[in-house]
Amino acid sequence: MTTKEILIAARAKIERPECWTQRAFAKTALLNKAKVDSQRAVCWCALGAIAAITREDPNYVNDDVYWLLHRAMGLPANEIAVAAWNDAPGRTHAEVLAVFERAIKAAE
Repeated sequence: MTTKEILIAARAKIERPECWTQRAFAKTALLNKAKVDSQRAVCWCALGAIAAITREDPNYVNDDVYWLLHRAMGLPANEIAVAAWNDAPGRTHAEVLAVFERAIKAAE
């Protein structure tokens, strides 16, 4: 898959608010932590969604995808991790989708 295809597929995975989560890469319907590729997983964080699509360890996702998301957040390099940004108190689902949209556009 191309970087753009990965971003599009990961965004689609968390497109509905109930499919996005914080403080875990993935969770079950009972909100227990799950592996990103678990059949029981029903929601994912930004990195978890990418890892579920690429089948990579969420701690080591594709560098191009990671940096496009990082830049889409408007942050200087290495200022904050994507996971920490996703998990920030008050972070909204809409903000996460907007970052994916900006990253997808940048991948064109």
